[in-house]
Amino acid sequence: MNPLLAVLLGWLALGLETSLKGFLSIRAGSVEGAPSFVIPVAAMIAICAAPGAALWAAFLLGLACDLTAPVTTTTGATIYHIGPGAIGMTLGAQFVILVRGMVIRRSAVTLVVMSVGMGVLLAIVSVAIITFRQMILRDPIEWSATSELGQRLLGAVLSGGSALVLAAVLLPLSPLLGLPASQAHLRTRR
Repeated sequence: MNPLLAVLLGWLALGLETSLKGFLSIRAGSVEGAPSFVIPVAAMIAICAAPGAALWAAFLLGLACDLTAPVTTTTGATIYHIGPGAIGMTLGAQFVILVRGMVIRRSAVTLVVMSVGMGVLLAIVSVAIITFRQMILRDPIEWSATSELGQRLLGAVLSGGSALVLAAVLLPLSPLLGLPASQAHLRTRR
């Protein structure tokens, strides 16, 4: 895997996500969610790269998402929950690593399905961790696990759409991310 390319893609995806989240948010009933651009990049890295590199990339991308998502307390202060996104993204990457042998790696549909699966795992794990922390430490935040899970699951499904758009950029870069070149291109004439 080319680490410079992974950092560049992660940085661009994080910038897109933070800048377009309000513009691309969609309301479905009482739940409002926005697509993620970081999840498809992490899913593509997990599809292509070696397992260790993919897990570290997912952890760092999740940590970056945690650091760019402040939570406002009931007193008006801002706190950061560092860890739930990193752990959730890492577990999502582990899921992709486990099933990548059973899918067609150079397919936009694969990227969409893996991104949605990774987003669902990220949503469940991060909401569970924050809810558990809320029950034990009694953080002064307004937290409803049901509404948060609904928002994050809607965001996970919407991330499939962003994965479909990003597939046009990410699939040609897959050899640089660690996916071996196609065998058809390696044949030589005799």
